[in-house]
Amino acid sequence: MKLRDNFIVEVLKVCLEDLDFYLVCSDHLKYEFLQTESEKLVYRFINNYHNLHNKLPTLGTITQNLPSTDEIISLLSKIKDTKVTISQKDLLPTLEAFIKKSRFVSLYDQTQILYSKKPDEAIAIMAKESEIISNFSIKDKQYKKVFADWEVRESQRQLNQDNLLLEKTTFGIPELDDMFYGGPNKGVSVLWMAPSGVGKSTVLRWVGISNARQGRVVVHFQLEGSEKECLDAYDAGWAGLEISTIEFGGISENKKAELNKTAAHIKKVGGEIFVYGFESFGGGTIEQCREILIEISKKYKVDVVLFDYAELLQTKGRYGNDESSERKRRGDIAEKLTNLAVEFKVTVHTATQSRDIDKLKLSNDDFCISRNDISEFKGFIKPFSYFFTLNQTPDEYEHELMRIYIDKVRKYKINKRVIRFYQARNVSRFYDAYKTKMELS
Repeated sequence: MKLRDNFIVEVLKVCLEDLDFYLVCSDHLKYEFLQTESEKLVYRFINNYHNLHNKLPTLGTITQNLPSTDEIISLLSKIKDTKVTISQKDLLPTLEAFIKKSRFVSLYDQTQILYSKKPDEAIAIMAKESEIISNFSIKDKQYKKVFADWEVRESQRQLNQDNLLLEKTTFGIPELDDMFYGGPNKGVSVLWMAPSGVGKSTVLRWVGISNARQGRVVVHFQLEGSEKECLDAYDAGWAGLEISTIEFGGISENKKAELNKTAAHIKKVGGEIFVYGFESFGGGTIEQCREILIEISKKYKVDVVLFDYAELLQTKGRYGNDESSERKRRGDIAEKLTNLAVEFKVTVHTATQSRDIDKLKLSNDDFCISRNDISEFKGFIKPFSYFFTLNQTPDEYEHELMRIYIDKVRKYKINKRVIRFYQARNVSRFYDAYKTKMELS
């Protein structure tokens, strides 16, 4: 069966318009079967987006999130202009033929090298796999069997256990990590909200330190203040020292030796935090951050990305000065942050400030901020997979007692909404494990 010149373009077009057709493709059409890097990038984005949102992306979403290279622009333009004149049913036989041909080419490449060393083994593999490919049918594969395929599915799940753990990052708060089976997955976004001074920046840095200690790579975009301020706060947090000791150089030689060992261990297990500061107040755009992530990702596998904090992020586009325009701008920012999580397969964390909440409510230790108290933010919250609020009365602040309210989570069912723990603000630590265990266990 001869393929049409624009066959792959048609496949990508129908994948964006027909969920059933896409699901067939996601099961059988591998990235390596596609001919160009731009086709692979577009197809990978469709897969990642569907896995996260359980829906297909629009062509506009893909355009916003993929690199603006000539090849990708040309491919997206072809997809937009292509009119598929045959039905999904008629497209499937051609897709089946294409997959068979691609699998055979891949098999030939694999066995060619083996043949020079072990010809009998190569011939046996070629014969067996050729028969499997010859009998392959998309229609047969569309039907999943509950009982006949149970053993295969269970074996696959067992093999994937270790991979599932690799897809997790940590909150740095054991109570939260336990609730979500190790922490948030890569490919999702997390929003923290708190009144001014309650700890938005501190919780983001704590997430960064906790992940780096576990051997993960973190990128931190500092949108408020200077890089130096951010780095000083990080050093105080991971070293467990007062910020004044960091700033004025009061670390003893013995302590320096201890910290050097700690830093060397974190580097040895692969942990690192990259800090990028925008020196002009609110000067960073999501598009700039994306380009920086692309550069870092060329050398490192990034796991977690932090934005401190959301209000100061800018994005390309024209917005008015009225309230509806500002809500639209924030909604766009939230969508793009979530898209970054999908594109780079990282966990994205950012924070925002709660406003106009009655001070009497904030002084009540039974009160927790939720989306019901911030109606103007509801559109902003929607794209995030997790939404937490930080709550602390003046008395709790004095005693360094923090309450996290779990307002929104996807996928998991939770039985507890409020988590209480102690902090150690004097050494820039959002979570004090020892005191929490002693006082609240």
